[in-house]
Amino acid sequence: MTPFDQFIHSLSITPVFDFWFLIKILFVIGFGLYLAFAAIVIRQVKMMVEVIEGLYVWPLRLFAWIHMGIAIFLFLISMIML
Repeated sequence: MTPFDQFIHSLSITPVFDFWFLIKILFVIGFGLYLAFAAIVIRQVKMMVEVIEGLYVWPLRLFAWIHMGIAIFLFLISMIML
């Protein structure tokens, strides 16, 4: 191959765009937003517990914290796997 042919060949090769890397980044951002949503749920339950008194308080807190734990787990797994 002549130097001119090598030059033309180097100009014709375009950088490869990795579509799946973009999808992975979007998934990680999505799980981060889900984690932020879980934190907002914790805050809202805390504010709601101040208004509501009775037997319904502890299940609300329990489910909110379980939801937060699952969100943290999913975010960490997405960071490790993706």
